[in-house]
Amino acid sequence: MSKLPEMKLAHVGIWVQDFERMKNFYVRMFGFGIADEGLLNGNRYAFMSRDPKDHHQVIVAEGRKPETEQTTVNQISFKCDSLLQLRQVYDAVTTDEDVQEVFVTDHGNAWSVYFFDPEGNRLEAFMDTPWYINQPHRHGIDFSMSDEEIYAASEAHAKADPTFQPIEDWRTEFRKRIPANV
Repeated sequence: MSKLPEMKLAHVGIWVQDFERMKNFYVRMFGFGIADEGLLNGNRYAFMSRDPKDHHQVIVAEGRKPETEQTTVNQISFKCDSLLQLRQVYDAVTTDEDVQEVFVTDHGNAWSVYFFDPEGNRLEAFMDTPWYINQPHRHGIDFSMSDEEIYAASEAHAKADPTFQPIEDWRTEFRKRIPANV
C-alpha cells in the first residue's frame, strides 16, 4: 500500500556547479524554454519546460559544491515517440562538444541512448518496444542498421529470453500487482 496518493513523475531537479553552462545545455540540446528564472537562498534556479501545460519539467539549480564527486542525479529520462526521434537524439549528442560518453543499449522493453551532460549527470532518451523482458537488461544496438533490422534483431534477442511477452500482456499482469487503493 502506498503512503502517498496516486502521482505521476512531473519534473526532475539537478544541483549544478556551472549554472549558465548547464542551463544553456538543456535549452540548446533539448529545446527547453525557460519558464522562470530566479534566486532562492542565494542560488540561481531555472525552471524549464517543453510543454505549456507543465510549468517546469526540469529545474537547474545552482549550488552543487565543486568538491562533490558523485552526481546528484541517477538519470533524467526523456521518452521518444519513434525510432527516428531516437536516431535524431543520437546524432545530436554524438556531435555535441559538451556531451560526454554516449552509449546505446537495447533493454528488451526499450531502446536507449545514454549520455552525460557537462557535469556528469546521466541522461537517457528512450523508445519503448512492443515487448517485455525482465529488467535490468542490456544488449547492444547498432544504429547503422535500418529500422526494420533493429526491430527484427531486437525482437529475436528478446524472444530468446524466457521472460519475453508482448508488452500489453505484461501490463495486464502488472496491473494485478498494483494495490487497488494506489
